[in-house]
Amino acid sequence: NLDSGKCSCAPDRTGLNCTEHSYWCTSGQPRVMTESSGTLQVTGSELYSNDMNCTWMIVGPPDALITLIFGAFSSEYGYDWARVYANPTSNLEDTLATFTGTYPAGMTVSSTTGTLVVWFTSDITVVSSGFTAQWSIAGTLTCDSFSLDCPEGTHRVSNTTRCPSLPCTPEDCCSHELCGNASCPVGYGAVRPETVCVSLYCYPLECCQALYSWQTLTPSATPSGAYPRFDHCTVALGEVLVTVGGFSPGGIMNDVLWSRDGLSWTQSTTQAFPTGGRGGLGCAVLGSRVFAVGGFDIDGRNFGEVYYMGDPLSGIWTLVELPGFPPRGYAGVAAFSARLWVVAGYASDHTGLNDVYGSAEPAAGAT
Repeated sequence: NLDSGKCSCAPDRTGLNCTEHSYWCTSGQPRVMTESSGTLQVTGSELYSNDMNCTWMIVGPPDALITLIFGAFSSEYGYDWARVYANPTSNLEDTLATFTGTYPAGMTVSSTTGTLVVWFTSDITVVSSGFTAQWSIAGTLTCDSFSLDCPEGTHRVSNTTRCPSLPCTPEDCCSHELCGNASCPVGYGAVRPETVCVSLYCYPLECCQALYSWQTLTPSATPSGAYPRFDHCTVALGEVLVTVGGFSPGGIMNDVLWSRDGLSWTQSTTQAFPTGGRGGLGCAVLGSRVFAVGGFDIDGRNFGEVYYMGDPLSGIWTLVELPGFPPRGYAGVAAFSARLWVVAGYASDHTGLNDVYGSAEPAAGAT
């Protein structure tokens, strides 16, 4: 580029010397990739263009595991989106992930349907650097298809073990040893000594398990309009979990969800705040009430309001007298010594704040 003095690769090329193949964004028909691994990217320039609409579709064997790892991601927050789906229909229930704004490298999305679709769109103003992502496809083969002998000193793992490689390799289907009396890091305990290591060498992750583990809970009933979301807040009020606002593929949320078990959720209102939906709000429980502080709307306008709600089943909020601090989103909000505390946040001019506010008296509804 003679204007910038910087070099850029020709379309569909990438790498230090532009020797590697990459699938760039093109408008119109989806770009279909069937290779077992590769790279896709929005553009080879420093900035992508306005009004982009492009789709990549990675296709492997039926039910194959497809993994997509993003490099650094940057787009206009709230307006330029990358959406990842498990099927080309791009239905809401097939959504695997949505990204807008700035994220560090290393975000990983996986599909087990044999298909993974990436859809990127930009609006007519403000651009950024976009993203590059690398995919890999693992087959549905298991070790019962591995016909070679294992290396000397190793033994076969279970025939039902899935092979990450195409085709199965000794690293997939042979193991050197059992876990035995594994030495585990703090916070982890050893599994049974007779556990067979999946890899050729026993690693701590194979022979140790967290003493405190997490359980994946899938909601048994999703209320109408309660889409996947981010930038919301969730707190516990007594024996009820309460989720408020946030952003979703369907837009900004102005609702309240509650649950007694974390499995079944009820949407008590879709008109929580009279000034409209908001994301990036801070929430805290003080006494018998939930307090919501600040946040911002779909246009990035920050709020400086404080509301409280005593009954999440009703979803009714009451406005507290406007506080004496500037509007903000992403504020740290906490209840301490019968008072509300607001710590820093994201200002209307898109700069970080470095202040701390505490209510001068015990907050309304703290009793």
